[in-house]
Amino acid sequence: MSTDKNSAYGFGVATQNFSGQVLDCVFFNLGLGDPTAKPKNSETDSLIGKDPIRAVERVPVEVKINLQDKPKMPQMCICAFIYSHIG
Repeated sequence: MSTDKNSAYGFGVATQNFSGQVLDCVFFNLGLGDPTAKPKNSETDSLIGKDPIRAVERVPVEVKINLQDKPKMPQMCICAFIYSHIG
């Protein structure tokens, strides 16, 4: 992680329906600054894939935001989540 406090990042897994609509998202790695590398996690890798019984697919998610920009609605949720876990 860099020492830049003007940005934040998160890596996680999103569940979406087969139309592409995101139903939920779980972040396993969060931080301030720029990530030095995308984390490799066999636990999250096992979550990726289609679930035909529930008609959903779990996909990897990478989010990076600039904390100085005016937030958009999804960013506001992500900012609140990040601050509640690391700030």
